Amino acid sequence: METKRVFKLNCCFTAVLTAVATIPAVAAAKSNSTQARVHTLEDENAELRRQVEELQAKLRDAQENTAKQGVVPAAANPFAAKEVARTAAAGGAKDKAAGEMACGAQMAGGGSGMKMEPGSQFYFNPVFGGLDMFHTHPKGMWMANVKWMHSQDNGLMAGTSPVNPQNVYTGTKNGVPSKYPYMMPATGQTMDMFMFMPMYGVTDDLTLMAMINYQYMSMPMVMNMGMRMGYMTEGMAPMDSGGLGDTQVDAIYKIGHWGQHNLTGTMGLNIPTGSTSQQTANMMGGDNQPAQILSPYDMQNGQGTVNLMPALTYQWLSDDALWNLGGQASGVYHIGTNNGYSMGDSVTLSAWGQRAFGDATTWLRAKYINTAQIYGSNPNMTKSTYMGNGAWLMPDYNPQNYGGDVLNMLVGGSYQYHGYSIGLEGGIPVYQDLNGIQLRNSWYLNAGFQAMF
Repeated sequence: METKRVFKLNCCFTAVLTAVATIPAVAAAKSNSTQARVHTLEDENAELRRQVEELQAKLRDAQENTAKQGVVPAAANPFAAKEVARTAAAGGAKDKAAGEMACGAQMAGGGSGMKMEPGSQFYFNPVFGGLDMFHTHPKGMWMANVKWMHSQDNGLMAGTSPVNPQNVYTGTKNGVPSKYPYMMPATGQTMDMFMFMPMYGVTDDLTLMAMINYQYMSMPMVMNMGMRMGYMTEGMAPMDSGGLGDTQVDAIYKIGHWGQHNLTGTMGLNIPTGSTSQQTANMMGGDNQPAQILSPYDMQNGQGTVNLMPALTYQWLSDDALWNLGGQASGVYHIGTNNGYSMGDSVTLSAWGQRAFGDATTWLRAKYINTAQIYGSNPNMTKSTYMGNGAWLMPDYNPQNYGGDVLNMLVGGSYQYHGYSIGLEGGIPVYQDLNGIQLRNSWYLNAGFQAMF
């Protein structure tokens, strides 16, 4: 028994010694493993620090490049607009220039006001208005546009050929009946229209716009009654008309953008707030004639009907945001009639090319308009101006002498300073094919001022 006890004690003692001898080895192994892990973590941290430093260097380069081109970070933007990357290092201008700028959101703030991102001035042009607008605004942004439009008509035209006013008369001349039996042909017409257009971005994709206008028109005339009296021009004051015109409201929706390509849709509504009861002195005179008669259709301030005005606009913006090319198809459809008539429906096709030079922009655009004749007639107007046997007091009283095809070429320029811009555009018709006999379009002039806030 004693021997067994001694054997057991020896075994226990041996086990204890073995365990004690193993502890340093295990500790050393654990220490080596910990040191290896520490070295690994230090290497990983060093690599992460190197990557961070590399990214910081790239970010500094990108900020320097974007600063050279006038881009301000979104945090400094008063409208919280996204920053547009102008270089590949800043994120790729090819993908963002057209897409982000299509909504016109690139507004840079500063102590002296606002500055447009290069290229964005394409979308804030004070000369364009109504269906000519082809962009949306950022959510919560207001823009006010004041525009003056002048048009000048000189001489008469039938189809594509000019007509001498001496060949417009009633009765006969040298035994020859008149081809154009009108007593008082107009020799010209001027129209000045002043428009005020507030716009508001409901969302980044939807902008609402209204257009209120005041217009003034003047039409000089001559009187020709064939061989009986000849011309009578002395003492004939021009026919004048003026006042508040129709009101237009538009909803502009950004359908989408694909890289450098953008598509925008517009639905406009004409509200007949302009007068259609403007009167002028009765040149016929006589005891049985009223002193005043209705002015002709083109001398009325409004159209008298609710009109639908849809438009679809495509535009392309170059990588460097220096070129903007686009086109638009729009139309005017008159709903119902007013006193038995409605002005002719129309279709307009436009194309343009714009070039930016810093804060200045120039452009060239073509505008083709096809307009139908007046539908129906105003019986009160016909009663006092139709003389029988195909003769009328003036060509403008005959509903058939309206509409046709006109192609205009226009050139213009605008300048952007912070949140304000001014613009000027002039144009002439290069082709006209008019229904019946009408005044011939001569030239156009548009000017505008715009403020964004």
